[in-house]
Order: sequence, then structure tokens, then C-alpha cells
Amino acid sequence: MRFHLWGAATCLAILAGQAGHAADLTQGLAARIATLEQDPAQNAFELGAMRVLRGVETGLQTMNAVQVETLVPLPLLRLAPGGAGKPPPQPGFVNALFSRFATDLDTARADLTRPGAEEQSFTLRLGDLWFDVDGNGAQDPGEDGVQILGPLFVPGGRMITVDGRTDLADVVVRFDAADQAWLLAYTHALSATAELVQAFDATRIAEDLAQSRALLDNLPSLPYPYPPEEVRANVKALIAQQAVLRDKVNALYAEMGPLQDEAAKVQAQRDAASDDATRQALQVQLDALYTQIDEMGARASDAQMQQMALDSEIEGWLAKLPSAPDGDSGGLQAELAGWEPTAAMIYVVLTALQQQPDKQHLTAARDHWRAMVAANRDFWQRLEAETDDDREWVPASQQTSALGITLPEGTGAAWLRVLEDASAVLDGQLLVMHPLMPPDSGIDVSAYFDDPVAIDLLGAIHGVAFYRYAKQGPRMSASNWDRFTQLVGGRGFAFALLLN
Repeated sequence: MRFHLWGAATCLAILAGQAGHAADLTQGLAARIATLEQDPAQNAFELGAMRVLRGVETGLQTMNAVQVETLVPLPLLRLAPGGAGKPPPQPGFVNALFSRFATDLDTARADLTRPGAEEQSFTLRLGDLWFDVDGNGAQDPGEDGVQILGPLFVPGGRMITVDGRTDLADVVVRFDAADQAWLLAYTHALSATAELVQAFDATRIAEDLAQSRALLDNLPSLPYPYPPEEVRANVKALIAQQAVLRDKVNALYAEMGPLQDEAAKVQAQRDAASDDATRQALQVQLDALYTQIDEMGARASDAQMQQMALDSEIEGWLAKLPSAPDGDSGGLQAELAGWEPTAAMIYVVLTALQQQPDKQHLTAARDHWRAMVAANRDFWQRLEAETDDDREWVPASQQTSALGITLPEGTGAAWLRVLEDASAVLDGQLLVMHPLMPPDSGIDVSAYFDDPVAIDLLGAIHGVAFYRYAKQGPRMSASNWDRFTQLVGGRGFAFALLLN
């Protein structure tokens, strides 16, 4: 699930044009939507696609105003445009971001499900798409759609090679009835994620962390009883001792090199010798060389241990000094100083996942997952019924992809089996195995959605946190996923990204 949620916006980047002519995106997504709204019934498919893209653009603009950590594998957050030097987001930022995104997706689905939308088609030249990240109404460097969304597919943004090229700007893709179901499925996948974020709303946790962090800005002080000049003199002397030891280690290894070469040469001569006397003489010589090498190695190791002891002593003396003006007091604190935002993000996420979730949002997420599976089934039925071959996005076996994609025979059936497993888990027909639970037992995920409680992380690892949802019965295995991955040449996650 994770990978195709990351890449959904990338896939959607190619949805923005009307059949028979290219969409005019020179004025941006909002202007294009205004044009399409003049006849929403006739433009329903494209209008829905444009609204999804506009939702992505709105999210980019929101994130552009603050400094956002991009390590959480969620849609939108993976696209954060940076924000170095900008203020940190407020505690409720993430929840508000996904609440707005969920609303935008609801609006898009209202167009995608208009009567007749599934009969419409449209085209897009990939290079025409851009996102107004800074909201100034003009296309600036860094706002190219392929440039922004491309890195989600593969490192470097080289999504697919077309006719030997990795430049996709001039590629034109035509979207038709099957792709309407594909896009509808993707909106449900994205909405499910947005609902989950809101179900585990981390606003209060982020607020508590910010308040606690404020305590560090006005800490009571203890006196430093050690004269700074004396401490610095001791540190300087210890560093000088380290330099002597470092030179000693380097010299020993420099001497050991020729001896090791000589030992290898003598060993080769011994192995090639034809008589016992010669072999024994060479063995004596070899033993003497190894003894000398071992002695040098022991001396080098001893010097390195002394260096490590000096490191600890230096760190101990530095801890007796106030931090330097740049905040660097040396030691582990200095090494890990840049990791505080990441540690804060991990703390907020893990703590949020252990709180009581909101049942309404959890239920909405499950409903969206079910709708995603249904739309995906519809997509494959429509795809197999197509008879044309015109710049296809996801091609059937008899079609050609505009992007050079080739689906192995049986991909649709294999992927649907994977989705059927997921659907059976959501409906309580298959249990999820836990390695520390008894044989033939598993977790009834549907029971969790019906009666969600806070799940302690350690309890989840042990399994005790899930005992209230445990049952005996058939369990989901990885066999269908493994067969799908094998069918697509080991690129299961990449194709899951494409197929949702």
C-alpha cells in the first residue's frame, strides 16, 4: 500500500487534457478548472482529474510556507518542496493538510462519478503540467510537474524509458474509460490515507512536545567549578597525545605492509617447494615473519585502544565546559544535534499510533479501501474490453503503452487476487497472522475497525495488544503477492504503484 500511495500523485500528473486537443495549462491548474467548469457534464473526467491535481498543488503551496520533514511515507508529505530556513509548522499542520486534501478528493470524485464520465476521454502532453508551488500565478524554475513528481517513481525521476529516451516532456497519453476507473480507485486509496491520518490525529501530541521542548529554552543553571583555562589546557594536552598515538599506529601499519608482502611471497615459495628440507626452512622463515607481524599488530591495537580511552577523557573534560558560541560542545550531543527534528517526528508518529483512534475516520478509511478494490475490478474489466490502441496509459495485452510499459500476460488476474486478499482481511474473512500467537490463530482486522482501542507498541510486538481481536480460522498468506511479484519480474512494488 505504501508505495502506490507515495506515487499516486505522480501517476495523476499525466491527467489533464480533453479529447481531440491538448489542455491549455499555461495559466495553471486553477484556470483550467475554471474553463472546464463551464460545461462540467461534458468535461467530468478531465475536471475530476484536474481537481485531484489541484489538491496536490494546494498541498504543495501549504507545505512551501513552512519547513516540513519529508521522512513520513505519506502522499503530499513525500512531495514537500523543502522549506529550509522557514518557520516550523504548527502542531495541527499535518491534520489540517490531510483534511483539506480529503475534501479536495471528495470534490474530484463528485466529477469522476457524474453520469457519462466513464465514456469520456482526454489527452495530455506531460511537459505541459506544472504546479504553482509558490502561488504567484507564474511558472517558475522548480515547478515543472515531471520534475516534482518524477522522483517518486525511481531515484532521479527517470520514470520510464520511451523509445530509448528518459525525457518524458513530449510524451502524449490518452485516457479513456478504463482509466476513469483507475483514477477513481486512486482517489479512494489517497482518501483512505487521509482518513487514517485524521483517525490518529497527532495534533495534541505535537502540542505537548512543543510545550515540553520550551522548557529547554529556560533551564536552571549549575555552576561550572572547573576553570575553563585549565580544562582547555588539559584537552589540548590530550589531543597532542592522540596525535602521537595516531602517528605510531600509522608507522606500524606502514612497516607491516612490506612484511605481509614478504610473508605472502615466502608462503608461495613454501607451497611450491619440492622437498621437505626446503619447505621446513621456508616455514621457519614464515613463522618468524608472522611473529613479527603479530607483535606489530598487537602494538598498533594497543595504541588504538589508548586513542579510544583518550577520546572518552577528552569528552569528559569538554562536558565540564559551557558550550561554544556555535552550540558545539563536542561528543555525542554534537554528533546527533542535527537529528532532533527526525527524532521528534518519530516520537510524534509512534505516540500518535498508540492513542485511541477516531472510529468515524477509521470506518471512512475502510470504506475507501473497499471502494478502491471495487473500482480496480471495474478498471480491469473495462481494460480487457477495449479494442483500440491509442497512446495507452495502462495497456491491455493487445495494446501499446505511450510510456513503453509492458504488462506480462495474466497481470490483471494476479493483481486482483492480491486485492481480493486485502478485501477479505477488511471484511473479516481472512485473519492476519502474528508470529507469537498460537497456530491457526490470527487477528480479525474487521473486529478492530468495529471496536478500535489504543494499541501499545510493545503490546503489538508481543501480540497481547491484539488478543481481544484474535480468532481461529483461515489466515492471509503472502502467496498471491509472491506470485504477482514473480510474474512482474520481481518488481512487485513498482507495478503496485502503477496498478493501485
